[in-house]
This record gives sequence, C-alpha cells and structure tokens, in this order.
Amino acid sequence: MKKQVLFASLIIGLAILAFVFAGQQKVQLTEQQIKSEIEKANYCITSEDCAPISYACPFDCNVFVNQKESARISTMLYSFVPTEQNSKMCSMIGACIEPMRVDCKNNRCEAIYKTKTGIRGTVTLTSGNCMPGEPSRINPCTQTKISRTIYIREPATMANMFGGHLRTKTNLVKQIASDANGHYDANLPAGMYSIFVEDNGGEYCNFFGGQDEACQVTITDGRMAEFNIDINYMAAY
Repeated sequence: MKKQVLFASLIIGLAILAFVFAGQQKVQLTEQQIKSEIEKANYCITSEDCAPISYACPFDCNVFVNQKESARISTMLYSFVPTEQNSKMCSMIGACIEPMRVDCKNNRCEAIYKTKTGIRGTVTLTSGNCMPGEPSRINPCTQTKISRTIYIREPATMANMFGGHLRTKTNLVKQIASDANGHYDANLPAGMYSIFVEDNGGEYCNFFGGQDEACQVTITDGRMAEFNIDINYMAAY
C-alpha cells in the first residue's frame, strides 16, 4: 500500500513539474517577439513620456519606450535567455555609447547621440615603378601603410608651396601622428584645413584644387571627413 502511495505521489509530482515547465515555455518569448513588443511600446507625445531601459545585445544598448510600458518591457528583456549564437555575436560588439538625451520625434522615442566632428584617413607610402603598363620585376610598385607626423594647418594654396613642400607655412592648428597601420583621426571644429604629412624633413602635399588649393579639406559639423594621404613622388612631380 505504501509503495502505491509513493508511486502515486511521484506521478503527481512529475505532472506538476511538467505543468510548470510547460507554463514557462509558453511565456518564454523569442528575440523577434520581444523586439516587436519594444516597437509597439515605443510611442510618445512629449520627451517626458520616454523611459530609458539599459540593456545590451542582441537588443539595443539603450531601449526607450513609453513610461507606461517600462515595467512590462523590462520584465521581457531581463527574462530573455540568449542563444549560443547570440552570445558569440554579442562578445564581438564594442561598448555601448551613452546618448546625450532622448527626444520624442514623430511620436516615437529617439536617442540623440553626440557625433564627432573632424577628419580621418590613412597615410600610404608608394614606391617603386608604378607607371602604367606591365609591372616591373626589378623595381615593383609597393604601397605601405606607415606611421608619420601629420600637420593640420589653416588653408594653404600653391603660393605657400614649393616643390611639394611648404615654403611659407600657414598657422598650425593641430599636429598628430598616424599609427603603425597608417590610420589617423583628429577631432576638429567645422571649417576648412590643409593637411600635410612629414617627409624628408619637410611637409608633403601632392593634391591641388582648381584654385590652387593645397591639400585642402572641408569639415562639416557632426561628420568625420575622409582624407587619405599618399606619399608618391611620381604623382607629385
């Protein structure tokens, strides 16, 4: 009799566990379902309606929804169990950027991020026989990304130049250096600048505009201008 009672209790216990597990399975939402709920919950009339929810991959770092939906969406996000594929993908993504503020635009909460203003690019040294035609086996054309000092100056023209090097220097705004892979970037106010690179003890430039502008680039507010420097005397002379 005791065995029968024990067996019956075991069956009832297993049934309860199965019921609880099935219930948990039902409430477990997928990534796409949660993203869809976030979309529905993102509505506002004013910026004060927007509530931030700090989260990360595979969802946005900063999730914004209506204040009334905040608790519900938070519960969904923190109950989500990422898959192995999601975890690998998330480990490859860099740190989150904190927004300056959140605005209500077109009845949706939108994060406003601070954008960089400046210039970036690479410095390349071109050497060898780079003339068009069959490649030279004795002196082949090579292009190497290099580390060099870069001088960012007030706008210069051909009148400031002689043989590709500065003769009358315009005012220096900033001095930086490219890294071992030739990459450089610098934060600068919006405006016009001339970009030169150190070479053979001088400042090199080989790009001139229609009005004799010497390696000039225009930087607009909130954007990083691209300016790649190629030290190539075949092109400069």
